[in-house]
Amino acid sequence: MVWIEPAANQVRLGVLQGGSLNTLEADYAVCAVPFTPLRQIEVSPAFSERKQIAIRSMTYGAVSRVYIQSRRRFWEKEGNTGFAVVDRAYGNLESNLESTWPQRPADGVCV
Repeated sequence: MVWIEPAANQVRLGVLQGGSLNTLEADYAVCAVPFTPLRQIEVSPAFSERKQIAIRSMTYGAVSRVYIQSRRRFWEKEGNTGFAVVDRAYGNLESNLESTWPQRPADGVCV
C-alpha cells in the first residue's frame, strides 16, 4: 500500500501490484498495518495530530518466550498461582503464565 484516501462514503487505496501502481476503491478498508510501515504510507487527509504522534512515537522491542513443561505444578505447592503482574517503565503487564489454566491437568506448562 502506497497511499490511503478516506472520504465520507468510500476509501481509495493506492497499491503496488506486480510493479504497477493501481487504485482500489471500496466502501471500507481495514488497515491492519504495524506502525513502522504505516509511517511510510501517505494518508490524505492526514490522521489527527494525536494519531500521528502515536504512529510516530510507538516503539517496538524484542520479545522472547520460553515454554516450560513440568510433571507437576510445583509452583502451587509454593503458594504461587501462575499469574504475574509486572510494573515497569514500559507499563503494566498482567499475564497468566500458566498456559494450561483452567484445564487443570496434573502436569503444567508455563509461558
